[in-house]
Amino acid sequence: MTDVQQMQEDLRYVRDAVRRRSPGLEGAVIPYYASAVYVLVGYVLLDLNQVYASWWFVLAGLAGWGAGALFGRRRTHRAGEIDRVRDQQASQHWGLGMVGSILSAIALACAIPALRGPVDGQIMVVLIGMVYLMWGVHRDRSFLVLGPLMIAGGIVVGLIPHYPWTCLGIVISVGLAAAGYLAQRKISRNAAA
Repeated sequence: MTDVQQMQEDLRYVRDAVRRRSPGLEGAVIPYYASAVYVLVGYVLLDLNQVYASWWFVLAGLAGWGAGALFGRRRTHRAGEIDRVRDQQASQHWGLGMVGSILSAIALACAIPALRGPVDGQIMVVLIGMVYLMWGVHRDRSFLVLGPLMIAGGIVVGLIPHYPWTCLGIVISVGLAAAGYLAQRKISRNAAA
């Protein structure tokens, strides 16, 4: 190994170590804005037509997941910096977290009939709020606010008399858009420095 190769390896190691220690995004803000739209449309549909809402969450969720994986891979290849460990952690966090939350809520509703209907949706929102909170602990600090807000929203949505899911969807969508905006500002500041 030449001195130049050794220096490149050393710099790559330091860069990866710093990136893993500092939470935040590495240039991906579009998923936050897309998620804000996804949540807003889905939650409005919950108040208008639950069948359409169910189909929206499944079909748009799968399409968004596929598009996110495709564009995310293209973005990292263009940037020339591929951190497989961090990418795998993010995939496992969101994939296992979301699927686990959904399956847990469905299993609870099957096991306890009193939890069927809107209460099942509330449980799902609370569990997904925990996934958001853990993203805040490990990656993006704005989710330290959004996660608990979503958990609280999942609890109180049953107390809102008119259009409860729309109200919750607006709050979550604004939070996701704000997280995207803050991440975008951080990326711009880092690029300018």
